[in-house]
Amino acid sequence: MEALPRPGTTRHDAQWSTLADQYLPHARRPIRLPVRFSYRSTDPLCVQAVCHCSGGDVVWTLGRDLLADGCRTLSGTGDVQAWHDNPKSSATRFRFTRWR
Repeated sequence: MEALPRPGTTRHDAQWSTLADQYLPHARRPIRLPVRFSYRSTDPLCVQAVCHCSGGDVVWTLGRDLLADGCRTLSGTGDVQAWHDNPKSSATRFRFTRWR
Protein backbone atom coordinates (compact mmCIF):
# COMPACT_ATOMS: atom_id res chain seq x y z
CA MET A 1 0.00 0.00 0.00
CA GLU A 2 1.44 3.35 -1.02
CA ALA A 3 1.20 6.21 1.44
CA LEU A 4 -0.53 9.33 0.18
CA PRO A 5 0.66 12.84 1.03
CA ARG A 6 -1.03 14.58 3.92
CA PRO A 7 -3.77 17.02 2.93
CA GLY A 8 -2.24 20.39 2.06
CA THR A 9 1.16 18.89 1.19
CA THR A 10 2.66 18.06 -2.17
CA ARG A 11 4.29 14.80 -3.07
CA HIS A 12 7.80 15.34 -4.44
CA ASP A 13 9.32 12.45 -6.37
CA ALA A 14 12.45 12.60 -8.49
CA GLN A 15 14.32 10.35 -10.90
CA TRP A 16 17.65 10.79 -12.61
CA SER A 17 19.89 8.51 -14.66
CA THR A 18 23.61 8.17 -15.16
CA LEU A 19 26.16 5.62 -16.31
CA ALA A 20 28.23 3.46 -13.98
CA ASP A 21 31.40 1.48 -14.59
CA GLN A 22 31.25 -2.18 -13.61
CA TYR A 23 34.73 -3.58 -13.01
CA LEU A 24 35.08 -7.31 -13.56
CA PRO A 25 38.24 -9.24 -12.62
CA HIS A 26 38.74 -10.72 -16.10
CA ALA A 27 37.83 -7.64 -18.16
CA ARG A 28 40.39 -5.22 -19.59
CA ARG A 29 38.03 -2.27 -19.29
CA PRO A 30 35.00 -1.51 -17.17
CA ILE A 31 31.56 -2.16 -18.58
CA ARG A 32 29.30 0.91 -18.78
CA LEU A 33 25.92 0.28 -17.16
CA PRO A 34 22.91 2.58 -17.02
CA VAL A 35 21.78 3.35 -13.46
CA ARG A 36 18.51 5.02 -12.52
CA PHE A 37 18.21 6.75 -9.15
CA SER A 38 14.79 7.57 -7.73
CA TYR A 39 13.49 9.31 -4.64
CA ARG A 40 9.95 9.06 -3.31
CA SER A 41 8.62 11.47 -0.74
CA THR A 42 6.69 8.57 0.81
CA ASP A 43 10.07 7.05 1.79
CA PRO A 44 12.06 10.21 2.65
CA LEU A 45 15.17 8.56 4.08
CA CYS A 46 15.99 6.37 1.07
CA VAL A 47 17.05 6.63 -2.55
CA GLN A 48 16.69 3.64 -4.83
CA ALA A 49 19.39 2.84 -7.40
CA VAL A 50 18.51 0.40 -10.19
CA CYS A 51 21.54 -0.92 -12.08
CA HIS A 52 20.57 -2.31 -15.48
CA CYS A 53 22.89 -5.32 -15.89
CA SER A 54 22.94 -7.93 -18.65
CA GLY A 55 21.59 -10.57 -16.23
CA GLY A 56 18.71 -8.35 -15.14
CA ASP A 57 18.14 -5.32 -12.99
CA VAL A 58 19.85 -5.06 -9.61
CA VAL A 59 18.07 -2.84 -7.10
CA TRP A 60 19.85 -1.09 -4.23
CA THR A 61 18.17 0.96 -1.52
CA LEU A 62 20.55 3.63 -0.26
CA GLY A 63 20.26 5.85 2.77
CA ARG A 64 20.14 9.56 1.95
CA ASP A 65 22.68 10.16 4.72
CA LEU A 66 25.21 7.96 2.88
CA LEU A 67 24.66 9.98 -0.30
CA ALA A 68 24.89 13.33 1.49
CA ASP A 69 28.07 12.34 3.37
CA GLY A 70 29.56 10.93 0.14
CA CYS A 71 29.32 14.38 -1.44
CA ARG A 72 31.94 15.54 1.08
CA THR A 73 34.06 12.55 2.09
CA LEU A 74 34.32 8.76 1.92
CA SER A 75 31.11 7.32 3.29
CA GLY A 76 29.87 3.78 3.82
CA THR A 77 31.50 0.72 5.36
CA GLY A 78 29.42 -2.09 3.88
CA ASP A 79 28.47 -3.13 0.36
CA VAL A 80 28.04 0.47 -0.82
CA GLN A 81 30.54 3.30 -0.59
CA ALA A 82 30.24 6.86 -1.87
CA TRP A 83 32.88 9.57 -2.12
CA HIS A 84 33.72 12.86 -3.81
CA ASP A 85 37.29 12.99 -5.05
CA ASN A 86 37.52 16.00 -7.37
CA PRO A 87 36.95 19.51 -5.99
CA LYS A 88 36.49 20.85 -9.54
CA SER A 89 33.62 18.48 -10.27
CA SER A 90 30.18 17.94 -8.77
CA ALA A 91 30.37 14.18 -9.41
CA THR A 92 30.06 11.73 -6.54
CA ARG A 93 31.48 8.23 -7.05
CA PHE A 94 29.88 5.00 -5.82
CA ARG A 95 31.19 1.50 -5.28
CA PHE A 96 28.66 -1.33 -5.13
CA THR A 97 30.54 -4.43 -4.04
CA ARG A 98 27.87 -7.09 -4.52
CA TRP A 99 25.90 -7.44 -7.72
CA ARG A 100 23.97 -10.62 -6.84
